[in-house]
Amino acid sequence: MNTCSELLGTSHPYTAGTMANLAMAYRLKNSLSQARELNEESRAVLINSLGENHPWTLGVTYNLAIDLRMGDLPQESSALLEDTAERAGLTLGERHPMTLLSQLASSLERDPLHGKAHPRSARDEILSMLAQTLGAQHRLTLTAHAGRCSVWTFDPLPI
Repeated sequence: MNTCSELLGTSHPYTAGTMANLAMAYRLKNSLSQARELNEESRAVLINSLGENHPWTLGVTYNLAIDLRMGDLPQESSALLEDTAERAGLTLGERHPMTLLSQLASSLERDPLHGKAHPRSARDEILSMLAQTLGAQHRLTLTAHAGRCSVWTFDPLPI
């Protein structure tokens, strides 16, 4: 990340992408606070450089929401997931994996007694669309069917 910052600057989208990739490594090591901090910083850079609706920004926002969920901040997570699902739907389309994953994560986030949870049939429909879009054996489809939220992964950046 330091090399990227030195070469491109701290406000460059590739630097933010590198931060997001590093956040995934911290999450895998169960260092959730460090992952969350990096995703917050990365998201701020991406919003300023690419805008709130750019796919990279949506991906980092989704990951930040999952970090918040894992860190026991469900209200912040739910609001961020709902916003990400709406923005992804408008920007990328209703059948894009980011849209579908955000909708699923949001539906898992809600408390059926206190919030408006997606009905079971709606979740099943989202899962079906995800399988049609990515394939039934795709890792994101399988993870979603298991009721878990995966993180959005970023391809290596072409530098």
